[in-house]
Amino acid sequence: MNSEQNVLTLSEGQDRIVAALAERRPGVTFRIREEATLAREFGWVFTLDVAAVDTVSAPGNTSAPPLLALVHKLSAQAVCTSRPYTPEQFAKVFEKLLARRRERAAHWCLTMDAQAGHDVARSSERIAAAARNAGLEELAAAIAPGTSRQSV
Repeated sequence: MNSEQNVLTLSEGQDRIVAALAERRPGVTFRIREEATLAREFGWVFTLDVAAVDTVSAPGNTSAPPLLALVHKLSAQAVCTSRPYTPEQFAKVFEKLLARRRERAAHWCLTMDAQAGHDVARSSERIAAAARNAGLEELAAAIAPGTSRQSV
């Protein structure tokens, strides 16, 4: 992690994706196609290839492997999809959800009111449902501000 700015570098973002994929899909080796990396304001979108599959150690996961993954450079959140998005389309889907999340966060003080707090919680649930419906799968959770990121 770039300690001066508390922002992931491209290399750290790639490492985060590879580590998260290895944990999520043991026995499958993914390769990031570096020439296809898309830089965005939030971080990077990586195009993935399956480099190797160890059928002995890979559990019987028959779901389609992810085609794209992204990492948010401030929170270190890693997300993937097996949907046939282009990198640009995947970035736009994530940016739309991120904008909804930021809008909801702008109203955090409303949580002091019980009803408003309930509405904010429902909004978070709706954003999570929209992410699932769009085919997004979280690989690695965001790291809370102030938390040590040495393991990232």
